[in-house]
Amino acid sequence: MEASRVDEIIRRWDLLRGEAHDLHKQVVELRAQLNKVEADARAQVHALAVAKGQIDRRLRRATAELDALKRSPVVKLLQRLTRSGRRPLSADQDGSQEPAAPGPLGTKDVSATIAAFLEEAQGRRGVVLLASNDPARAGVVGRELGSADLQVLVWAPAPVVGTLRVPAEIAPAEMDRILGVPGDVRAFVALGPSLHASRWFTSAQAIGWLGVACFEEKDLAPDDDGAGAFILRNADVVVATEGAPVVDAGSSTPVRSSIVEALTVTPWSPARWLTGSHG
Repeated sequence: MEASRVDEIIRRWDLLRGEAHDLHKQVVELRAQLNKVEADARAQVHALAVAKGQIDRRLRRATAELDALKRSPVVKLLQRLTRSGRRPLSADQDGSQEPAAPGPLGTKDVSATIAAFLEEAQGRRGVVLLASNDPARAGVVGRELGSADLQVLVWAPAPVVGTLRVPAEIAPAEMDRILGVPGDVRAFVALGPSLHASRWFTSAQAIGWLGVACFEEKDLAPDDDGAGAFILRNADVVVATEGAPVVDAGSSTPVRSSIVEALTVTPWSPARWLTGSHG
């Protein structure tokens, strides 16, 4: 009986040793797999870190380029044009075609437009505040004056194509900003009868602006005694572009054929600067 127990222990020992050997082999294999997974994970972490570094460098470079682009004069000009409602002509437009009219201006847009006007007025030969109830006519006249190196701000109740524009109803503080623009040549031009122009016409003249009434004969009815007549009575110069002059024959107010001519004649002495005869 003792011999059979010894044989049974030996047989079980051999079985346990075999199972232990198999388990050890599995542990070795699993450890090798774990080492491989850890190595792959470390490689992936390293690759991700490298990719993150590259992305960070590209992001910093792109941010620096964007900041430089925002500070460039071209982008600043385009931003001012966008805020003010102007659109540059495309390559296939020769200037005779009208771009799409801009939409109405909000309070922030008005402030931005005035800021652009004040900034662009620097270095120009003169500034013109062009008040009108006719957006199409104001756009044409404004572009003509702009080509004469005059910085123009159109003051009209409806959108105007091709030049800076503020609406007819603006806050007095904003009008004070406009009239406060520095310059030797400053002209307040009423392009036809305009109620909003009549409210500020003489105030502008009082601080050195030349009051110009640019009227056509058809602009006034014979018995009109409203805003148009008020502007004509107080104008320093009258521009009659079509038909007979709209001032009385006995009036001493000079009558000219164009706004540019009105800005370049005596007795308004600052105009000598505009014609280059100063100094």
